[in-house]
Amino acid sequence: MSRRIDRIRRPEFVEGLATYQAGEHRLARVRTLWEAAVADEVLPLELVSRRFPERANQVNLAYAESADLVRHLLQSADDRSRLGTLLTHVADGMTF
Repeated sequence: MSRRIDRIRRPEFVEGLATYQAGEHRLARVRTLWEAAVADEVLPLELVSRRFPERANQVNLAYAESADLVRHLLQSADDRSRLGTLLTHVADGMTF
């Protein structure tokens, strides 16, 4: 898998996958997402994909959003299969 991940140039996906796989602080991430949504301060994934923010509260939000993106991508067996296919294509040279 690391050979696949090395070719992915999307920080929101790489960090989201790492955060999701770690399985740590899930409730804290949900709370961070909820608070950002209520305050209308959700970061656009476009921004996060270019570079992670520097302010601590925005960094936490970027990680929470990224992990939630991956969680969404892995909701069903079909989704997990498609993600595996994507990672295989990336390992074979496709840009993502």
